[in-house]
Amino acid sequence: MDYMYSGLILVVDLESGETEEVDLEEEFIRENLGGAAANLALYEEYKDRDPMILGSGFFTGTLISGSALGIATAKSPVTGKVAHSPLAWFFGPELKLSGYDFVVICGKSEKPVYLWLHDEMADIKEAGELWGKDTWETTDFLRNELGDDRVQVLTIGKAGENQVKNAQLINNYWGSGDKFGFGAIFGKKNVKALALRGMGELELDDPEAFLEKDMELLGKVKESVSGKKVEWLAEKAGISLEGLDPFIHRNTACFNCPLPCRPYVKYNEVSTVMSSTRVAEPGVLVSDLYGMAAFNKKLDMEVSLRAIEKCCRVGIDQVVAGSLIKNTELDDVLREIDSMVPGESDTSDIKPWDKDFDYGAFGSFCPPLTDDWKEKVAISYILGICPILLSAVPELSKEVLVEMINVTTGWDTTVENLDSVVSKLIG
Repeated sequence: MDYMYSGLILVVDLESGETEEVDLEEEFIRENLGGAAANLALYEEYKDRDPMILGSGFFTGTLISGSALGIATAKSPVTGKVAHSPLAWFFGPELKLSGYDFVVICGKSEKPVYLWLHDEMADIKEAGELWGKDTWETTDFLRNELGDDRVQVLTIGKAGENQVKNAQLINNYWGSGDKFGFGAIFGKKNVKALALRGMGELELDDPEAFLEKDMELLGKVKESVSGKKVEWLAEKAGISLEGLDPFIHRNTACFNCPLPCRPYVKYNEVSTVMSSTRVAEPGVLVSDLYGMAAFNKKLDMEVSLRAIEKCCRVGIDQVVAGSLIKNTELDDVLREIDSMVPGESDTSDIKPWDKDFDYGAFGSFCPPLTDDWKEKVAISYILGICPILLSAVPELSKEVLVEMINVTTGWDTTVENLDSVVSKLIG
């Protein structure tokens, strides 16, 4: 396909243990563009089979700035409604380049399984020996089993296995943008993990024109975010990160993003150590800024960071855990988080980003930074661009993004077409 997709939808029937490849038609992408809008259309098509949809955005995995986003769509155990969770870091590009643009996971497996997608091949493998392992152990096991440290893993911990309402999908070792309990859906389906390795290619209508316009856009984006890091995002979101700086080892960003808003922190060794050491687990990636802030309101920073690691290992939403803990000593905090894994907690009073705000079907991964927040997030979830970057950079306007769609495809898509897709998604 000469437009940013490999051309296949994978349908996984967990009950029969079989998979089916369905052609991704151009008309389907013209109508939905991609990402959450395409996911929603597939959800409606397969809704009688209790589906979870994992999809890539139109620009996911490309040279467009911030094109890291994959999207999970399902009926949320938290809200009881269909919702969309962003999956950043490197998950989205790996999904698209594995040869499958969208994955429809239907039904429930009789026994624990994991899915292995690579080179336009899909396998359903037994995962009995993985059930009960934490997410870090699972990621290490699968990378060793599959023989590649670059395998991207979407997995659950014990919270997901126990189908706790606020169980979170974990991307490798770190938390994801899942604010809707999708980890519990994996647990319900007896899916321990999804492993991905992408070596595919994407074709486009006019590569030279695309590259020229993209390089011009990249220069503007870099200028707009120059010097901005996690402290900038915290200030914009109105939260405090007291005591974080001494623990920051490096500031990192997701795939192809010039905004390094994800600090990797160390607390098991000095944060300034740059060479490899014998410390097996030196620290954690801060992938949920408000989750860290929720802990840091009650705990000193080191305890907060160690609590984040615990949440990532057991697979529970950091915002929920940080908002509910009552103790302040590390051992007590870790025991409290463990106590959340078998049972349910009342989360009705939790206010992400300390705001009364309707996040709708999109969740609170991206703080409400702009007045047109829902539109910005909808566009990002459709096109596969990080909503935080899209909110921070005015140069990534609807007009510019539509122009890039047309350069990629040779179509004549308009801003009105994009607005129409956004309206369907917002509802």
